[in-house]
Amino acid sequence: MAVILFLITLLFVVFNNFTTASNDISENLFTDKAVQADTYNQVYEFQGDAYTKDTQIINELRLRLIYNYDSEMLPVLIGETGLENVEARYIAPIVQKTAKDIFGSVTAEYLIQNRGAVQLTIEDELISQLAQYGIIVISLAIEALVFDPVFEQAMQDRVIAEQNRLREEQEQIFR
Repeated sequence: MAVILFLITLLFVVFNNFTTASNDISENLFTDKAVQADTYNQVYEFQGDAYTKDTQIINELRLRLIYNYDSEMLPVLIGETGLENVEARYIAPIVQKTAKDIFGSVTAEYLIQNRGAVQLTIEDELISQLAQYGIIVISLAIEALVFDPVFEQAMQDRVIAEQNRLREEQEQIFR
């Protein structure tokens, strides 16, 4: 009987010390407030204007960035910035600067003819720049590129003239 009382007392002391130590550890490891983080893909949309290398203005530029958070860096991101500030602090300025820099490095004609390649260049740059903040870029889409109407008409006229020239060359060959 004395042995049973001794074992019960021992278990009580061990259990009591274990739960106290466990509470002390958890208080030191975790914050005092819970933050709910949406781990699904997030969407950021940019609307603005930009200039190309040949100083053509893109009057309406719309980009759509799909991203989510790196789960390993999420606690740091929450602690340093807060999820409610991620777009304002990191995504918006980096997307705007990167897009404008890359559009400014190509001509309008190149941009029109190689829109997909330019889009991939911007996406690759965003992947490397945003990764350091725990933001994973899933995809980027250039949704709209609207140039000055006079420039767009000049581009159409040029393309039509080139097509007519090629047609005439083909007709000359087959006569």
